[in-house]
Order: sequence, then structure tokens, then C-alpha cells
Amino acid sequence: MPLRAGGGAGTRDLRFVYEGHEDFAPLPSFAVVPALNVVVMELAMRENPGLRFGLERLLHCSQTTDFVKPWPRAARLRHHVSVPAVWDRIKYAAVVTRVRTFDEAGDLLGVNEMTMTVRGAGGCGGEPARPRS
Repeated sequence: MPLRAGGGAGTRDLRFVYEGHEDFAPLPSFAVVPALNVVVMELAMRENPGLRFGLERLLHCSQTTDFVKPWPRAARLRHHVSVPAVWDRIKYAAVVTRVRTFDEAGDLLGVNEMTMTVRGAGGCGGEPARPRS
């Protein structure tokens, strides 16, 4: 059994765990970190019209990450955040947040889409709950 290092990288994946490696690169799962930071710190912690809720009411339900191109080992990232859907579930709201991440050249690196449940935010006037399948 191979030795496993951070994030599930093994001894054949040293470029993901050793900064001195000539092909050093962030773990692919790193793409979720800036997106979560944007959603939690920028949206939930600041006052935004329609998105005023404390972290104690927030439940992270699901997330998808699409990689458009490899992430650079160093870069200044820019994020474009949108809220494509809010579903009114009567007692809570399900908020879908999309974070598109760009590099310094303006090239799209990846897209994260997260669904969060906000307890007590039902009756918000969002789309009615989708039928459960």
C-alpha cells in the first residue's frame, strides 16, 4: 500500500505535497477553498440585500466543482459571485451560489456551485420548493 500524504496524494504525487518540486501544483481540491471563502466571508458575514443571515443558520448542503483549466502554482485570483436560485422551502430557504474563478489574465479557471440551507429563512419569496424526486 503506498504512503499517503495530504489530500490523498501518494508518493507518486509529490508535486502536490512538496513545494520544492519542479512541477509543484496545488491539489485539485484546493479550488473549493477560495470559493467557500468568498461565499462564507463575503456573502454571509457582510450585509447583502436578501442574504442577511448568520453562520449559525447556515448548512452547506452540496457542492460541485468544474475545472476549466489547471490552476497555476501562484496567482492573484478574481471571483465573480452570483446567486442563480433561491428556493423557498417554507421553514428554510435553499440558496444556490455560483463562484466563477479567474486568473490574472482573465481566463476562467473553474466554477464552484454550492447549495446552502438557511434555517428560518423560509417565506423569502423565492421560487417554490421543487418537488422531491
